Amino acid sequence: MIYMSEFPVLIGDSEPVMVELITELITEVIGKALRPVVFSSGYGEDLRQLAKENDIRIFCLTINNIMFRTGPLPYEKRVKLILELVSEVKRKYYIPVIISGVEDMLTEEVRKSDADAIIEAPFNLEDYRTVLKRIL
Repeated sequence: MIYMSEFPVLIGDSEPVMVELITELITEVIGKALRPVVFSSGYGEDLRQLAKENDIRIFCLTINNIMFRTGPLPYEKRVKLILELVSEVKRKYYIPVIISGVEDMLTEEVRKSDADAIIEAPFNLEDYRTVLKRIL
């Protein structure tokens, strides 16, 4: 159960350092009145389930750090599955989505996706903070 002072966050990234960094930025932006409750995974299937089971307020994902349990997938197939996940989360749960990633992964298709913001890596923390402030 999520209490009113809690702020459930879904982070899609397989790198613990990135999960920690994004959590710190969100904590800074939402202030002391709310406490982030972080759900994270580097697997698309897990992210779908976590979004379904929790009252998520924002979904941040690093596109190049998302995998699928079906095993290694061709680049185009992986991006397609990630964008389907983003669309599903937006459509079903009406939450803001931020996609970050290296330039090679931020194709035209990604840039035209349902995401509320696209952040190209490497990014500086101020850019990510500014996007969070705008969205939250």
